[in-house]
Amino acid sequence: MRKNLIDELIIAMEGHERSVHNTVVLHVVLGDFNDTINNRIDRSPSTGQPGSQFLIQLSQLGLYDVCRSLYPDAEIFTHEKWDKNKSKSGPISKSRIDQIWITHEPDVIPVEFSVHSSQMITNSHHSIISITLNISGFIRNNFRHCVPDQLQDPDLGDKHQNKRIVDFSKITNVQWENFTETLDREIEAWDFQQLIDGFNCEIQLRDGKDNDEEEIKRRFNELWDNVMSAISIAMNIELPMKLVKYPGSRNTKHKLSFADKTMRHTTKLESLIRKICKDQDFLIAKDAHWIDYWLNRFNKYNDDYRRKEYDKFIDKYEKLIIPTHDLFRDTWINNVKGVVKQRSKIDKNFLQAQRLSKIQESIEKRCNIIHSDIPKWLLSTQDAVKEHIIIDRAVISNKNESVRLAIDPKTIRTHAKDTFAGILRKRNTKSIEQDAFWSNIYRPKGEFTECMANLMDEITLEEWQRTLELVNTNSAPGPSGIRYDIIKHISDKSSSIILKVINLSLKLGVVPE
Repeated sequence: MRKNLIDELIIAMEGHERSVHNTVVLHVVLGDFNDTINNRIDRSPSTGQPGSQFLIQLSQLGLYDVCRSLYPDAEIFTHEKWDKNKSKSGPISKSRIDQIWITHEPDVIPVEFSVHSSQMITNSHHSIISITLNISGFIRNNFRHCVPDQLQDPDLGDKHQNKRIVDFSKITNVQWENFTETLDREIEAWDFQQLIDGFNCEIQLRDGKDNDEEEIKRRFNELWDNVMSAISIAMNIELPMKLVKYPGSRNTKHKLSFADKTMRHTTKLESLIRKICKDQDFLIAKDAHWIDYWLNRFNKYNDDYRRKEYDKFIDKYEKLIIPTHDLFRDTWINNVKGVVKQRSKIDKNFLQAQRLSKIQESIEKRCNIIHSDIPKWLLSTQDAVKEHIIIDRAVISNKNESVRLAIDPKTIRTHAKDTFAGILRKRNTKSIEQDAFWSNIYRPKGEFTECMANLMDEITLEEWQRTLELVNTNSAPGPSGIRYDIIKHISDKSSSIILKVINLSLKLGVVPE
């Protein structure tokens, strides 16, 4: 079985090498291997037996154990063996026989290896393992899928999917006048007055009958969309427009953090050294251009840890300097191996510090919630487990004031149904007859009676104009997408029609979508 897996892996890797040079493939081998490669730290109690030949073959093929790349000397176990005939106070042995191996790729950066308990899922003695890989540089053509795409307009072609907005900086007084006149003609052409009168007449005929609320809402949304279309037509005809690309367009370039770049450089450097050590003829076919390329990369890599964020993780900066003389000689290779080891250690410590910092921020946030949002804190500290309430008895009282305890399931079900039906029924609040006590409770207070009396009166044109004088023209547009600059340049004739639609919305209690 294992020999077949090795043969299939060799075929797959050779096929990858013969494929197109732009294609990148990451080979992953994972599972319960029932064996380890280092029995000293991968087993407890440790043994002096040699490592698994199968895992050694994986290493010879260019794969590496993700767990050991992140935690070279840590004791991590994924399987426990128990003695069935003796006390179950503890396992008799532990091992790390569940592993994940991947091929060396410069742009695949292992970030984390985790072991999760499976006791709540299965009775297996194996734990669940997972890894986190940074593949942002590995899938090179995937950056455009990491940001929101452009909003699509079904009425426009693929080449014209940018948003068109009014260019207010180029509008002249003449263009504003033309916009006002064109909008008046559009409003008149749509004959909104007749549509509004017909709508009001239909509502009056339905008064006192069961009104179809969904139909009324649909009809009003259609009327409002027509008003917005008339304004949009006038804007597109008379006002200068400009194309604005959506902030999350495909042209937005993905940017890696400085820590991600540094880890990528470490992985590329480690991959280069491994290739040189693995193949003695690797450097023979390389020309001067290739050497100059890597010399420039080394100079760039030497600046990776100069940021102040790394200061507390570095003892001697000289240990991180990649020599730029006597390139690719044995002495240089040995020195760079030490550099890679130091860089990997710093990268690991920096990531660990970032995780601890996030945990600390979460703790501080939780502490702040204790003072600022006590209900949220109390809810988060409770085990919010929803349990079914079993009603297995009911106290039933009759009009004769006799009380009895019912235990019959059918009787309890009937009583509970009648009780909850009265509590949770849909109420017609418009027709409730309140007694004097509750009428007095809901009566407006004296100082607000006058202003509330005309709260539902129709908005007049004078009120509309006074309101527009007070608004900030530089504020962002509302749900309609029309700025106050444009609304202020609508004539009184067209404004009166728009006001009638707004007053109709208040009367019906319908907010346009």
